[in-house]
This record gives sequence, C-alpha cells and structure tokens, in this order.
Amino acid sequence: MEFGRHIGLKIRSFFKREGSTPSAPTKESSTNKEKEDMSTIKQVNQEVDNLKATVGSMSGRISRLVDELHVLRGEIKKFKSDVAQDITTLENMHNQKRK
Repeated sequence: MEFGRHIGLKIRSFFKREGSTPSAPTKESSTNKEKEDMSTIKQVNQEVDNLKATVGSMSGRISRLVDELHVLRGEIKKFKSDVAQDITTLENMHNQKRK
C-alpha cells in the first residue's frame, strides 16, 4: 500500500508546482522551468526503473514460493497417506493378536 502512495506523491509533485505563481513566461524562467522539469522527469524515470527492478525481484520470489508450496503440498499428501497406512497396519496387527 505504501508503494502506491509513494508513486502518487511523486507524480503529484511532478505535475503540481507549489509556490510558483503564474506570470508572463520569460525565456530565462521557461529555461529554468524546463531544467526543473527535466530533473523531475529524470528522478521519476529513475524511480520507475528502481520499482521495475523491485517488482522483478518480488515476482521471482513469488514464483519460488509457489514452487515451494507445490512441493510442500505433495509432501503433506504423502505424509497423510503414510500415516493412514501405518494406522491400518497397526490395527491389523492389533486384530491379529486378539485372535
């Protein structure tokens, strides 16, 4: 949840210029604004690249966890089967002793 909030704040700050007042654009102010915009775009792009790497890493971890869960389910199924077989064997041994 924090991830989405962080991106939202970055995007809002990119599009919202706090403290700036609209005035007649001058060549110098538009150049400064362009530099600011380029800097902000670079920061956003860098953040996007970092997030892509994080998502890729998380995707790999999730994939490994899914594989481990599949193996674990198989082991639990075999364990249950082995326990049921052991109980049957013990019951049979107990019934044979009673005869």
